[in-house]
Parts: sequence; C-alpha cells; structure tokens
Amino acid sequence: MGTYAPNYTARYGVRYRCAGREHVAKFRYGLSTAAPTAEFIAAIGAFFDVLKPLLVRDFAYLGAFYIPMNANISLPAPVPPTSVPNSEFDFTKGDSPRFMSFVGRSITGQPAAIYVYGVSSDPGANNDLIAADNRILASESATVAAAIAALEVVPLLTETSGSDVLWQEYANLAYSAYYQRKNRRS
Repeated sequence: MGTYAPNYTARYGVRYRCAGREHVAKFRYGLSTAAPTAEFIAAIGAFFDVLKPLLVRDFAYLGAFYIPMNANISLPAPVPPTSVPNSEFDFTKGDSPRFMSFVGRSITGQPAAIYVYGVSSDPGANNDLIAADNRILASESATVAAAIAALEVVPLLTETSGSDVLWQEYANLAYSAYYQRKNRRS
C-alpha cells in the first residue's frame, strides 16, 4: 500500500461553529481541479443534517472552501444547504473537545476518516455498550446508521488515493487532546 501526498486529491472543507468553537470538516472528492458539484455539496449538507440531533444547539455553518488536486491554496465554495433544525442540547465547555469520527477504507487499503466536533454530552444515552468501547454501532443508534448511509451516497467521496470508501458500521467517540489542553489553560 503506497502513501499519497495530502494534496493528491481535491478537498472540500466546511467551516462550522459547534460547542462554542470553530472547526473544519474536510471531505475528499477525487482527482479533480474543479470546484465540487452542487450534488456533492448537497450530500455533505445531508450528512450534517442527519447528525444535528447529536450535535449541540449552536451548530452553524460559517463558510466553505475547496482545494483542487495538487494544490495548497483554498478557494471559496458554497456552504451546504441545511434543512433540519438544531438539536435541543445546550453545551458546556466540556462538550467542545468531544468528537465523533466515521472511519473506513478503500479497496486500495487507504484509510479514510471524517471528524465532527461538538457532539452533545450524552450522544448515546450514556449506555454501557457505548461506555465499554467508546463506539456507537449503527445497530445501536438510528442517527449513526443514517449518517453512515448519508456518507455512502455522497457522490465522488474518496480517500487520499482517489478511491471510493467503504465505511465501517460505527462511529467512534473521543475527546481531542488539543481542545482538552486549551480548556485547561483557559
């Protein structure tokens, strides 16, 4: 399995605010020098819409950009459309370092991951199954199952080599050490 430069494929980034902090989620869309299609952007919006019940109340898009393949300069892009209202979860500072990651692999063996920050304090009803491995299985959460299904239908969503991704049937839950340190210092 070869490695690929980070700029080998085109990337679409969504800047958003969640749990009082700004974040960027990046999505690769293959070997392209063009801006992402409206269909691709709408599918990314559908992914975020499905996740909103697990995100804290202040979730909001701040902007979007794309970076063509073999480039390091970002250009403005449309923000995904939104149709689902925000959740009822208010946040505390402790929510800002918490994230959910969706992971997968391509047929070429390259890993892929999507990270979404600002997950509510109790995204899985704090049950023992989730606490045992810090994972929410698709079979344990209709929202996680729907998010994985939304990722599977994003047109042209790829990993670093430009190959299609086969997503795992779970979402990992964790705390970012970067944001934990930031919270400790403030």
